[in-house]
Amino acid sequence: MNELKKRVNTRETEIHQKATLKEQPALILSKTAQRVPRLSHLSIRPIIGGRRTIGTLEAHTNGFRYSTSKNNIKIDIIYENIKHAFFQHAENSLIVAIHFHLHNEIMIGKKKSKDIQCYMEVMEVSTALSQPRQRSRYGDAEEIEDEQREREMRNKLNKDFQNFVKKVEELVRL
Repeated sequence: MNELKKRVNTRETEIHQKATLKEQPALILSKTAQRVPRLSHLSIRPIIGGRRTIGTLEAHTNGFRYSTSKNNIKIDIIYENIKHAFFQHAENSLIVAIHFHLHNEIMIGKKKSKDIQCYMEVMEVSTALSQPRQRSRYGDAEEIEDEQREREMRNKLNKDFQNFVKKVEELVRL
């Protein structure tokens, strides 16, 4: 009986949340699919469905679309609804990200959200949080190589995101 009550309450709150959302215009997909600015292998926050999902962020005529191949999830963010958007370099952090703060909330999964973050991890969080290895004469070279690889990865991701942002700015100006 209690389980049935929980299901009814969650369904009612979900219906109430959807009813309070402001209607957004539909996303107009770009006709030249090959020239669409695109970032692949991104994760999104808030998390959809309780799991971290990997998808693609594309810039179209009047907004962004985050889509996943798995579960066929699509999240549209209209340019008019974006209050603030900023790009976070991966200088001293483990992620490189694009943040969107919206005027009106949109549904992501089953929750309303005003802040959305599309990000990519520079290195595995588990590796960064693991205990440092014991240094030895032979381990120093390995550590230096690991740090060099991480630095190269940061630079590559920063460059990719920066190019995406520039292409989107050019697209929006048109």
